[in-house]
Parts: sequence; structure tokens; C-alpha cells
Amino acid sequence: MQEIIGSTAEEKKMVKAIQRAIGALDNGVIGTDTMTSIAARVGSDCWPLAVKMYGQPTVIAPSVIPFDPNGTIRGYEYTISGSFTEPSGVAPCSILANRGKVVFGQSCHYWTTGHPESVIFQTSDGALWVKRVYQVVELPPDIKWAVGGMGLLSLYNPNAEGFTGIQASALRRTTHSVLGYKNGLVYGICFLNHTAEELNQIVRDRFKLDAAIMLDGGSPFCYNLKNMTYGLSKPCGYAIQFTGEV
Repeated sequence: MQEIIGSTAEEKKMVKAIQRAIGALDNGVIGTDTMTSIAARVGSDCWPLAVKMYGQPTVIAPSVIPFDPNGTIRGYEYTISGSFTEPSGVAPCSILANRGKVVFGQSCHYWTTGHPESVIFQTSDGALWVKRVYQVVELPPDIKWAVGGMGLLSLYNPNAEGFTGIQASALRRTTHSVLGYKNGLVYGICFLNHTAEELNQIVRDRFKLDAAIMLDGGSPFCYNLKNMTYGLSKPCGYAIQFTGEV
């Protein structure tokens, strides 16, 4: 996207005021982030949408379909690799529920260290929420879908969710996915070379998400975002497809 910058101090003042009003980063530059936030505010019908935002491949939509593809995500557009899987990488071991079906019902460290995980979920009224739980049964009964991961932003506390010792390797510099939301839309962000602490800072200071969780990274990481793809030949045990239907 060709970025637009005000040519006078008053124009820049206006742009920043608009950005603050819509929840975008108030940097005075009208680019992908600002236009996406405007599209959300005015109810535009352009979802799902795959863009590059702050250098990161990003997909945005009103809702998602989390699932186990039992293979690759090559045939699934607007899809990113999901949360934590078993060591084999082909089966979920982090909370995954969709449309009344629970694929995996416990936190990724429930059976090993007894820690909870942060879960983003959508209820039947379309509202988006985040909560730290041990099991999916702790969530409201009317959830449409639920995705577990490691809490970011106000819930960023790796120790509280069992990411210590050997499990702390999940925090290393590698490829990572983030699931979050703001303005009533769900964001899937793909980071190619970041630590958990770095991406937490980016989603806070640039994307300005209301809530976010870090998904799995490293070898299972892949995405199929229409005009941007990565690792489509990899076996994927947990995937998240973005959809315009709530």
C-alpha cells in the first residue's frame, strides 16, 4: 500500500487524531494498519483480508475456524498454523474447540507441569474474549470456538503458564504465530524471526491489539495467506482458518 503522510503540521495532527480514534498506531502515516482499522469501524465487507502489516504477514477477519487438518494447509486459504502440538507435530496438545466440537480440551502443560494457558474464544453473540484456564470446560457454555496458547500483553507471564526449563525453548528467536483481536476483528500475525518478548512488544506498541496469545513456532510454523505463503509442504496438526462469517 502506498503510504500517505500529511504535508503540513495541521494535516499530520488530523491524521494522528483519526488514528487514535480508531485504535491504530498514531504515527501520522496512513497505511495498511490505519485503513484496516477504518474498514472495521465503518463495517466494510472485505473479510478475510491478507496484508503485510509492520512487515509481518497478517490475516484479519471477524471469526476463525480452528481445526486439525490431518496433513498440510496447502488447500486452505487464509490459514495459519495454530497452537501447540504433540512432539510429532501432527496432533493438537493445546485447547482447540470449534462449533461445539472439542478437539483438545486441556492446556498444553496441564498433564506435565499442571499450568494453565491463555485462551482466546468467541461466544455466540460474536464477542471476543481472553481467559487463562486449565480446561475448556472453564469457558462459557456458548463458545463458538476457542484457541489456547501463551498469553501476551496483560497476560504475558511465561512462568505462570509453564514455559520454564525445557519448555522455555518456545520463547526463543524463531518463527512464531500470534492470534489476537481488536475492533471486533481477529488478527493472525506471522513473525519470521522474533523472540516471544519481541513479538509481545510489537503487538502491544504497533498493532495495539486488545488481547493476544502466542501460538506454536519453529518447525510446525506455516501459513497460506492468498498472496503470501510459507511452509505449505509441512505436516500441520493445528490450523486456524480465517472467515468472514461470524
